[in-house]
Amino acid sequence: MWRPEPNARQKEKPRIVTEQNDEKDREIVISPISDADAGEVLTVQRAAFVSEAAIYGSVDMPPLTQTLAELEAELRSESGLTARIDGRLVGAIRFVERDGMLLIGRIAIAPDMQGEGVGRMLLEHAESASTAQVAELFTGSLSEANIRLYERCGYVEHERVPDGDGTEQVFLRKNLRGGSWPGHAATVACPDRKESLVLTLTDNASAIVTTLVSRQTDAPDAGLRIHSTEAENAEGGARLAVFVAADPEPQDQVVEVSGTRLFLDESAAAALDDKILDAGVDEEGSVSFAVTPQLA
Repeated sequence: MWRPEPNARQKEKPRIVTEQNDEKDREIVISPISDADAGEVLTVQRAAFVSEAAIYGSVDMPPLTQTLAELEAELRSESGLTARIDGRLVGAIRFVERDGMLLIGRIAIAPDMQGEGVGRMLLEHAESASTAQVAELFTGSLSEANIRLYERCGYVEHERVPDGDGTEQVFLRKNLRGGSWPGHAATVACPDRKESLVLTLTDNASAIVTTLVSRQTDAPDAGLRIHSTEAENAEGGARLAVFVAADPEPQDQVVEVSGTRLFLDESAAAALDDKILDAGVDEEGSVSFAVTPQLA
């Protein structure tokens, strides 16, 4: 990860941004980050990266192991923005401008606000506040939802750096000042809210689904169909069920990740469009599925 130099912090004027949430009609306040925010930022950061830990099968990652003192020191030398709703910190982004490039660091969104456009807002305001020609950010190679979101915001893959454990850090860049050059995109606006997110799978889920399908059928286009039932879950939403299907139904949404195919009916697609699907097998061989929010 990049380390900004002590004099790299930019002076920013507070900005208040109002964005209406369709369901809750709340004001989101965007303002510069400071070391006084460290405690709240660390709480949100740790909660936000739990789903990433599930994807990578390890909690040994800097966003989860960082101490309060370390974060306070970083915030004294970095620029960044926070997002608050009714005073509560729900998101943060950190960045530094160096040699004409905006280097975007950690983006953390409270789990209950992921998929609500907070991350998109923070990213857009970091870009608009910069005078740099190019922005760069990075994520892990298994974080497919993050990569898709950044690509839809105009970022293109620039470099992959091996981490030594079979995964890679994926660096993406975006031209902030219009125009384009070979291998790079022109300025593109980020997609709005949940329209940018689709269901993705962990490696465990992909492997288990592939095994389930292959054991029950040899149909070349087979997949796991997820559909709603008449019963409701504890939250009053649709209860979902799964079975192996040779082909999707005409109205199904088809999600394919690394060769694993899922067929989602309308209710399942709506319920899972911003989620990560994980799976496990217990000692008796029973398969169970779990969903967690994606990072926005």
